[in-house]
Amino acid sequence: MIKKLIFITCTAILALFFVGCGKEIGPNYENDNVADNSSNDESSSLNVSSLEMTESTEDAKDGFLNDYDYLLTYSGYGDEDGVYPKLYLVDKNGDKKEDLTDRLINLLMENNINVEGMIRPDYYASDIGVLFTELYFDGKPQGLFAIDIRNNRIQKVFSQYEFGTYFIDCMEYYDNKLYVLFYDKDDIKIEKEFSISDGFVFDLEESDNYEVLQSIDDYYVEKSSYHFSDLYSRKVFSLKRAFDEIGYVVVTGYDNGVQRYFKIEPDGKKEELNLLHDKKGNVIYYDKEKIIFAAEAFRSAEYATDVYSLDFKNNKLDKILDVSSKNIFDVDNNKLYYTDQYSLHEFDLEDRTDKLVYSYEEKAGVSLPYNEYYQFKNGNIFVSDIKDAELKWFRIDGYSDDAQLIDIDCPIKTINSLKYGSVEHKSFEGNCPFCGVNVWRGDYELFSLNKEYSKQASKINKALSDKMEEFVDNSKPYAEDETECDYHNDDGYYGYEEEFRVSDVRILNDKFLAVEMPEFSYGGGPHGTYYTDEYIFDLETGEELSMENFYPGTEDEFKTLIAGKILEDRNINPDHYAVDEENGEEKLYNEAYERASIDSSNISYYDDHATYCFNVYELGSYASGEYKVDIPYEELNGNSKLTRNK
Repeated sequence: MIKKLIFITCTAILALFFVGCGKEIGPNYENDNVADNSSNDESSSLNVSSLEMTESTEDAKDGFLNDYDYLLTYSGYGDEDGVYPKLYLVDKNGDKKEDLTDRLINLLMENNINVEGMIRPDYYASDIGVLFTELYFDGKPQGLFAIDIRNNRIQKVFSQYEFGTYFIDCMEYYDNKLYVLFYDKDDIKIEKEFSISDGFVFDLEESDNYEVLQSIDDYYVEKSSYHFSDLYSRKVFSLKRAFDEIGYVVVTGYDNGVQRYFKIEPDGKKEELNLLHDKKGNVIYYDKEKIIFAAEAFRSAEYATDVYSLDFKNNKLDKILDVSSKNIFDVDNNKLYYTDQYSLHEFDLEDRTDKLVYSYEEKAGVSLPYNEYYQFKNGNIFVSDIKDAELKWFRIDGYSDDAQLIDIDCPIKTINSLKYGSVEHKSFEGNCPFCGVNVWRGDYELFSLNKEYSKQASKINKALSDKMEEFVDNSKPYAEDETECDYHNDDGYYGYEEEFRVSDVRILNDKFLAVEMPEFSYGGGPHGTYYTDEYIFDLETGEELSMENFYPGTEDEFKTLIAGKILEDRNINPDHYAVDEENGEEKLYNEAYERASIDSSNISYYDDHATYCFNVYELGSYASGEYKVDIPYEELNGNSKLTRNK
């Protein structure tokens, strides 16, 4: 259960990191808006070779598999070096064709786009080989960009807020045009369509769906098909394709507090779907014969408990699948894929058969974003798994016990916890001594350093083991009498869950070992809480260290340093800080000063700097998340690498 809670809690928070930042657009980039980009021609310094069309969109209709290439992506957020997504081009059979990561990096650098945050691979149009993504420069959104990596060119499609204060809802390249659906805070929708002319220029054209959108302003457009990865990137959908291939779109909205669903045809004709009347959840798929609906009170498919099929021929709504304690992952080619823990199942929406695709064994010490486990491309299923301490993409061939992982030579990153040692998963629980009800559950990952990296490995491993024992001792339930037992036996009683995971292990300057361990806890309510501890050891002596061993100044000087860094960060990222306007800087400085500690375990150590982290609630609300500031070692103690001062 806690795994699903972690996923639910962190979904919105993690998505905040999916931005790409830059500082200056150089002379290779000339277009500030769509109106201007039509003036560009083949004399531009960008490579303007023509688009490679391997197959027309007409050939891709009706669910046939396509002949063009697809993009495997790994966002890599949470990694210190994971600014750029890992991008692999795979062919129609699911075999590796090319690693595009370095080509993307070089293309951005050639255009003076200096990435400081994350680049989110929003949408890859396989039939033209173009990646669409929103980019952020100096912390501000700049609009939608088209990146043709193989032909070495980048173009702005439109500027942020060019059409007003609208946000992108979904996009799709279909029938030789890019369709983008926008919405604003009042759910007013507009659609823009763009054709691509010579010189890789995006020309704005009038949408044919203006009247339809006017008629559904108060309604939400349900997209088909559902993809879990859409929580982290833009939904791939267009009204044009839905109207052409299916003949309608599904919309939903509230009327006097009652949720209603409608089919909307291209001419604006509206038909109410009475069998879905007042149901909470998401439409996750629809075609000419049926609508697939995932029911849940929160109106979000990742929380779904049951899946229903609305059959038009029989005008009947049937429950077809129980997905309680599971996660719907994808709907592809008339198949619904869901995960039970991390194992993947395939449910056929036609014959309603359910079979295990792949039994995934969770690995201790391997922390992956939930949406990065599986990807579905042109009928091929890919899983990210471990081989020799390397996280790689594998293609799954076959099903269940006959499933084979085919190594397609697409490495993602090294798992340092498995490179430098081993990780063992431990589970604990505690019951009330009076009523016997389980009141605490704990999961802990214990890292052990291999002896080849330190003669003091046994001493370091003993210290890490002692921390686990301390965790268990501090978390054991305590009760003096039976006064809590009525509460324990209440139907709504949840208990308390805690997790300590090993998210990364680093050896720095060949002298120090850093073990990063995020903690997540949940005891009921709307969300859990989280923070990250990091333990650092001297590989030569086996001592556990703290910032006090690296910073030459006093505790007061260190607190002053960190508080000053927070003010610097506020000037760069003012939207992250919700403080009193009248005495905001003074208040923020004082709070940071009081809470900063030279002995804090919320400090992460990297090759050339340390990062001080203020946990949730320390400087802001839960929604604001953590506050982090970097301290270069040169500034810390005058050394370019991590060096002991004491």
